[in-house]
Amino acid sequence: QWFDAPSWELLFKIVAMDSTDSNLLIIITGRPIDTSAELTERVLTCAAGSGWETGTLMMTHLSDGCVLDLISAHIGLKAGQSPPTALASFFSQANGHPLLAIEMANYLIESEIYKPFEPEQHQINHAELEIPYSSTTFQGMISCRMDRLLPSQQTALKLASVLICSTFSVATLAKIHPLAVSTDDLLHTVRVLLQGKFFEVAGMKKFKNEVLDVSKYLDESCFEVKENTMIQFRHQLYKTTVYDTIPPLQAKKMHRNLALFYESQISDLKYSGDTNGRIEDYKLIAEHYSKAEKHLEASKYFAMAGDLASKSPPQVVILCYTRAIEESGKNKEETEEKDEVVLVGWERKIAEAWMNLGDREQSLVHVKNALRILGVEVEGKGKEAANKKGALFGKLPTFKGLKKKLKDYVAVEGGSRTSGGRDSVSRNMEVSACLTLWNNLTEKK
Repeated sequence: QWFDAPSWELLFKIVAMDSTDSNLLIIITGRPIDTSAELTERVLTCAAGSGWETGTLMMTHLSDGCVLDLISAHIGLKAGQSPPTALASFFSQANGHPLLAIEMANYLIESEIYKPFEPEQHQINHAELEIPYSSTTFQGMISCRMDRLLPSQQTALKLASVLICSTFSVATLAKIHPLAVSTDDLLHTVRVLLQGKFFEVAGMKKFKNEVLDVSKYLDESCFEVKENTMIQFRHQLYKTTVYDTIPPLQAKKMHRNLALFYESQISDLKYSGDTNGRIEDYKLIAEHYSKAEKHLEASKYFAMAGDLASKSPPQVVILCYTRAIEESGKNKEETEEKDEVVLVGWERKIAEAWMNLGDREQSLVHVKNALRILGVEVEGKGKEAANKKGALFGKLPTFKGLKKKLKDYVAVEGGSRTSGGRDSVSRNMEVSACLTLWNNLTEKK
């Protein structure tokens, strides 16, 4: 229901493939009024054209009665107790959306429009029993509730939303907080956000019929949170919505500061042979630099993660070097030029990883990419391709032909086409490695 653009693009690529040998079952959920409805229809049409069996199931929204049953315990109603007529009308605005209905209940209690402290005598401020028009969506209601928080509480929420990891501790928030906040003050802030159902304690066992004890709604003593207690957003949509409220320039600055913070922590960590831990740390730093649009630094850390991943599953190698290449390609405003030998090495390592997975076609794609960076075009049609700038020939070469061309290429180039100062030894090593890989791929059918 909340797919982003790359997710839709990936889905279209999957369903465009021949389904003959596929064992995939793809389920897309959405709402008739959702903007994804048109895209879903296009996916179904594309899938049908590729031989997929498709079908649709229309589910209706929750009835008003079901919505009231859902939130009855949340607002302090006893089993079988009917809500006041005004409340029933109010929650009909949720249009059968369960998450929105719960957020509306939170809003009523926090704003003291509805006071459930005495279950026998519910108090309703009828004059204020409405919500802003902009808050008739789940995300809008979260934003509305955020506006009611204190600045310190909003800052904690935004800081947590910038963190890429799914869980965090109060100690982590204290270390990366832009202001000098005491741990006690931050603990109090986190307890308030736990009460407001923005956060939850990570790993806390949940029950199917969880009943909120409204008498403890504002009693922070029931939330025993310590400095190292792991916290998470109650739902991914909370995190996304909070993050979207941060101005872009501020978000970039926050990501850059986080990257610098994690960089400073690396030298102090004792990994004791924990290569996987170091790989994940490098990837985390790279992601923050990427979101800060510091693409050169992001590319560097993704490559460092890839260099450490030689004994990891090939998929890790592919991910790291692919991201390194992508970030390097985004490096438009930064002055340092790309070292072609380095890019060739990344493409070659991706090709080797694909070969280790047994995918010869994907491996060939990346060997060709590596050769193309060296100025050698191994795909094309005769003279037309050979005449293209940078192409040495147009037809797919034999191993001996490719070896000769690359030897000539290295001799002509003299060992350094970049400001990075790579000598002929480094270039010759990459050329030799590409030749070996090409031979293995073209010989093994």
